[in-house]
Amino acid sequence: MDGNGNPVKFGGDDFKAEVVGPDGKVPCELKDNGDGTYSGKYFPKKPGVYTVDLTVNNQPDHVGKAPYKCKVCDCTLLWSCTVCW
Repeated sequence: MDGNGNPVKFGGDDFKAEVVGPDGKVPCELKDNGDGTYSGKYFPKKPGVYTVDLTVNNQPDHVGKAPYKCKVCDCTLLWSCTVCW
């Protein structure tokens, strides 16, 4: 969405993601899908609470309701290991 709440139909924005876990920063790969959406992924190394913060175009405001908290469980015990709130 742009500043007026309208859908954005093209990419090119400067999205940044910062993921911080129990041991500090975790690398996060971001992809511009070229249609106004962006994808990201990171690989937690251990269980714990991770904070995912998103910004765009060096603006001071966060994207959406960021920062998001994600609880990563021991994946050897569960089929679904990440829960974000």
